[in-house]
Amino acid sequence: MDFTPEALREARELAGLTAAELGERAHVHRVTISNAERGLVPSSETWQKLRSALRAALRERIRDAARARRKLAA
Repeated sequence: MDFTPEALREARELAGLTAAELGERAHVHRVTISNAERGLVPSSETWQKLRSALRAALRERIRDAARARRKLAA
């Protein structure tokens, strides 16, 4: 996936993370994330860190939603 500010922001919001929380997970400063969401293209290394952290957060979110759905169905 190529970097776009919109994709970064949308994935972060879907994961339920603030810029600071994503930064903590990706080991980058929250300002780096804010800059990227405003259009400053991060280095390929930083983008890879962000993508990995977002994928993990989205997987967690999916697991949590499935767990809640099972509880509601019981």
